[in-house]
Parts: sequence; structure tokens; C-alpha cells
Amino acid sequence: MNLSENNTSRIWALLKFIDEFAKLGIPIHIFNVREFGYVTFYYGASTITTPIATDPYFMRSKSEDQPPRKGAYYHPLDMTNIVYDMLYAKTRSNNYRFPCHCEICDRFEKITNVPDDESAWNEFRRIHFLLVKNMELKELRETTVPLNIALKDKFGRSQQTVWLPFLDKPTAF
Repeated sequence: MNLSENNTSRIWALLKFIDEFAKLGIPIHIFNVREFGYVTFYYGASTITTPIATDPYFMRSKSEDQPPRKGAYYHPLDMTNIVYDMLYAKTRSNNYRFPCHCEICDRFEKITNVPDDESAWNEFRRIHFLLVKNMELKELRETTVPLNIALKDKFGRSQQTVWLPFLDKPTAF
């Protein structure tokens, strides 16, 4: 759908569509979404899939520059992707420790302990991404507060605050 977080009218239209179908008991499957997928759960989506190979919103520029060899790391608190060099700089003040406690981050402990070649780094960050997304979903499934409140808390502490306005259903729905 080429959905952009800046096109709020399109987002509201999609959320209304999901809400209407969910009320009819029709299963809704949302493909290739990241944090927006959590918002669709609140409106009644049954399942979401997240891209693990490439960012679906990424558009390569027309330049001849090669993309970075070491892919971006998903920061679990910020809920954003951070390029390798930026993560390296960001973790420096904490002795290069990862800002995550998933199984693979605990095993390597520090960015400096991951083998320096691109293939090892990319395998590490993909496993990390899957583990963190699994932890996020588990956290949302087991929350004791309403889902929209749990999501407001999670997004409010992250850099994904763009989704906060969508966590209160309009009365027109």
C-alpha cells in the first residue's frame, strides 16, 4: 500500500477497515509492517508479519554508492534501526555493551565481541531482531493493562511516538 507514517488519513482509513472487518469476525493478516503492526493489533488484526531481509520502506537512491556491508541493528528501546558505526559510538559510554538482553546479545555481551566480518555481524543482528520481536510480542500478549495503554507506554519510551495518536479509537468508528 506504500503506507507512510506521514499520511495520517490513509492510516486512519486502513485502521477503520481493519476495525470493521474484525467486528465481523473476519481474520485480518497484515504483511510487511514493523511497529505499525502493533497498532493494527489494537484495531483487531489477527496476525502481522515483519520483514527480516530488508526494510519495506527503504528506497535506494539513484547513486552508485554501495549500501553498507554491515546491516543495521534494531535498538529495542528506541525501536529503530541503527547503523553499525552509530551503534558502536552509542554503546561506547557503556563499555560497548548491547542495549538488549535477548539470548544472542547476552551471549556476545558487547559489540566488540561479535566477529568483525560482515557475514557474522549480519547473522547476529538478524537473530537479534527475531528474538527481540518475539520478546515484544510476548510482552504485549501478557500485559495486564489494555493493549492500547501498553502500546502507549512502549511507544512513549521509544522513538516511535508517531503511532501514539492512533491508539485512541475515534468515536466515529
